[in-house]
Amino acid sequence: MDSPTMLEDAQRALEKVGLPAFVKPGAGFGTFGVTKVENFEDMKRALQNLRTMRDEHPDFLASPCAAFFKDYFKEYLDVEKYPLALRDVVIVEPYLDAEALYCVDGCIVDKEIVQWTITDELRFDQKEAKFMCVICPTSAPEDLQKRIWDVYDGIMTRMVQFGFNNGFTNVELFMMKDGQLRLCEVNARGSKELQYCYTECCENVNQDYVYLTAGRGIRYITPPQTGRWAICYIVKFDKLERPGNLMDFDQIEKLKSDPEVLFIMYDIPDPDDDVTNFNDTSAWYFCKMFTYGDSREAMIRKLVDVLKLVVKKPELLTYPVHYGM
Repeated sequence: MDSPTMLEDAQRALEKVGLPAFVKPGAGFGTFGVTKVENFEDMKRALQNLRTMRDEHPDFLASPCAAFFKDYFKEYLDVEKYPLALRDVVIVEPYLDAEALYCVDGCIVDKEIVQWTITDELRFDQKEAKFMCVICPTSAPEDLQKRIWDVYDGIMTRMVQFGFNNGFTNVELFMMKDGQLRLCEVNARGSKELQYCYTECCENVNQDYVYLTAGRGIRYITPPQTGRWAICYIVKFDKLERPGNLMDFDQIEKLKSDPEVLFIMYDIPDPDDDVTNFNDTSAWYFCKMFTYGDSREAMIRKLVDVLKLVVKKPELLTYPVHYGM
């Protein structure tokens, strides 16, 4: 972002990937900072917004260590191959108008691939990055699940060939309107917070156990499903004000005894404090909320009912949900 040839580089990137395109911070997470651009003027505005976020909120990226070790990475690594090492890097990628997004989790232990789960994400058509909030397990039909696992196994086989072993993996796949599966992202890691979905929906699933026992000769199997459903919902607001104006903290406290609900609260200020951002992330999210049920419909119904109880200004929710989603 500080290169004197930034705009020329951006123009070449757009010529390479085509329009429309997505622009996002190299070390970001979720959909934070992701912008859809339709032309070069959009691109310039997106770059300026990312630079402003970086300068005004130095901790807004998910990998603060990347900034700390930037000089180290420059000296010892090929930063062209490792762009995520630099918090100043902007990624430009093609915009794919997908119908659905599937997240595929598993692990590789002693060079053997072990399939875990396929999860869905809710779709918010009014958003530029329209997939958010993981649902476990997937509701995809069995024939589609087989195709998804075939893609996952193919990617993992290549990773093993290149030396990856004894670790958790996550692959994100878009399903296009014509039914084609397109690779979105590959992560050589698990999601700690999705463990709260796994423990409800699968038996004997613990990512830490994989990491602690990998290489010990223990054989793993695909975790059996329990028949339960779970969703990881991102509580985010488009406009910030006093936390107590947005959420009912008394209701959140009461719901802690409800086994069908779980709140993961971050460094939220006092309910009466005036704030401009939460968790030093330029208003990335307020908290994460998990709801559970014996069916997909029951789980969504629980989510909507809880949001009605705890959200004081639902019109400001970035990701509004309703019955039947």
